[in-house]
Amino acid sequence: MTALARGGIQFTNYETGWRLAKAIVAANMQPKSFGGGQQATCACFVAMQLGAEVGLSPMQSIQNIAVINGKPGIYGPAALALVEASGKLVDFDERLEGEGDKRQAVVTLTRVGRKERRFTFSVDDAKKAGLWGKQGPWAQYPNRMLTARARGFALRDVFPDVLLGVTHSIEELSGGSIESVEQLPAAFVQQQAAAAAAVSGGLDEFIDTAATEVRKEEPPTKSASASDDFFSDSEESGS
Repeated sequence: MTALARGGIQFTNYETGWRLAKAIVAANMQPKSFGGGQQATCACFVAMQLGAEVGLSPMQSIQNIAVINGKPGIYGPAALALVEASGKLVDFDERLEGEGDKRQAVVTLTRVGRKERRFTFSVDDAKKAGLWGKQGPWAQYPNRMLTARARGFALRDVFPDVLLGVTHSIEELSGGSIESVEQLPAAFVQQQAAAAAAVSGGLDEFIDTAATEVRKEEPPTKSASASDDFFSDSEESGS
């Protein structure tokens, strides 16, 4: 059974969730880092389930959640959006202070009924963590990555009840560069595929056939990392 509400289709049982995941992969709309085939279907299904637990729609979930080093992570802007939508955030500000190696990102925020909290992440912190100058976003957009780290710590510490189990930012877990989502165990992939086949009848076969026919006509595309997808349209100039 499915429900069509504000925010798109919401699945209410295993079968419809798996069908939606299959449809997303058949349409080739999953993040490139999810891979393809059963691996991608399982990754979409798990991301949608995790997203549902914190209030994201299915499509928002697959675009904003990934598994890094065995832990679910969420992109910083999505975490902030969930906190703002909760009605528990009174005030929020983020800024950069200092110049050169003395730079630091500062995030101040206030939760309803509590005192203001202040969080920082500096160039020195990034050097200690082995992030400063690292190939990828840390070299290309250092200011934005400093801010993402400070924001991630702030939201995780002040709003754990809003973010629930998805308490780490993807930028934090991955160091800001994601080449691929951690591969789900093969046994898990096979188990989920077998369970879905048992309840979905011939739909899986139909979707697989449709996907094959569509992809036969598609020209090869250049692969892209998840970090490329995320940072390409949202970086600050002069970082």
